[in-house]
Amino acid sequence: MNITGTDRYMIEASIGQGPSGTVYKAWDNELKRHVAIKVAHRGKGCFVPEEHLAGNLVHPNIVTVYRVEAVLDVSYVAMEYVNGPDLSEFCEKDMLLKPLKVVELMIDILKGLFYGHGKGFIHKNIKPSNIVLNENGIPKITDFGIAQASGRNRQMGFWGTPEYMSPEQLQGKTVTVQSDIFSLGCVFYEMLMGKKPFRAESQYAVIDRIMNQDPEPLGDILPCSEIFDGIIGKTLSKEPVARYQTCSDLAVDLSKAIGLLNRHEQLKKTSVFKSLTDRVNALKTSAA
Repeated sequence: MNITGTDRYMIEASIGQGPSGTVYKAWDNELKRHVAIKVAHRGKGCFVPEEHLAGNLVHPNIVTVYRVEAVLDVSYVAMEYVNGPDLSEFCEKDMLLKPLKVVELMIDILKGLFYGHGKGFIHKNIKPSNIVLNENGIPKITDFGIAQASGRNRQMGFWGTPEYMSPEQLQGKTVTVQSDIFSLGCVFYEMLMGKKPFRAESQYAVIDRIMNQDPEPLGDILPCSEIFDGIIGKTLSKEPVARYQTCSDLAVDLSKAIGLLNRHEQLKKTSVFKSLTDRVNALKTSAA
C-alpha cells in the first residue's frame, strides 16, 4: 500500500491514530528497515514548516524523526519504529508498575525532555500515549521532532490533550519548559494512582479542575507518599514560576525519592526477616 506519494515506503499496517494523523508501520525500501510513518489528516504542510527539523533531535529517549515531507497533497513524517507498548498501558489499575520503576522511567523521560528543551523545542503534548517503550524497556518520547520550535512558535496555540495541558496552555498563553513539566506531572500521577489527576465527566469540567483545583493527594496507598505528594504538588502548580524550572531540577528530587524507596524496601525486608526469626525462635522455645 502506498499512501505517501512515494515508492520508498511500503505501508504494512496501521498502528495508531491521533488528532493530527494516522501512524503506520512501514518498510523503508531504501535503507532496508522498518519505520513508523505518520500521515497528516488534513493534507499538505500540517506538521512543520521546515524540513531541517527532521533529525535535529537525536537522543536515546526520543523517537528519531528521519524525514518530513509533503508529496502531492500528503504530508508525512518518517520516524524511528519502536516495537513496544506506550505508557497508557501502565495507567490502568490492574497494570500499574511499582513506584520505583515509575520513578526510574520518569527520570529517563526527563533526560529526553531536557535534551529537547536545550535544542529549543517545547513538546506541547506530553501524555502516556506519546511515550513508548522499546524492546529493552527504555522510554522514548514520540512526536518531539514534529513539535514546533520554541524560539519561533512558542506563543499562542491550543495544542495538546486537555487532560494533560497546563493552565497557561489552556488559556492560550506562552507555552514554556514548565508547561511540558506540568504535563509530565500529570503522567507521573496517573502511573502512580491509576487515574488522571484532573478527571471529570466533560472536557469543560476537566479544564475547570486544571485551572482551579488541586489533584487528590496520593494518601497512604504508596510508600513514601509524602515526598511524592511534594513532587507532584510542585510539578502541578498552577503558576509556571512555582513549578520545577528545568527537567534536571525535577530529576534531582526524583533521584532522592529513589533513595527513600530503596531504604523503604530494605526496611520492609528486614522487618519480614525479623518477624520470621521471632516466629522460629518462639516455636523452638515452645517445643523445648
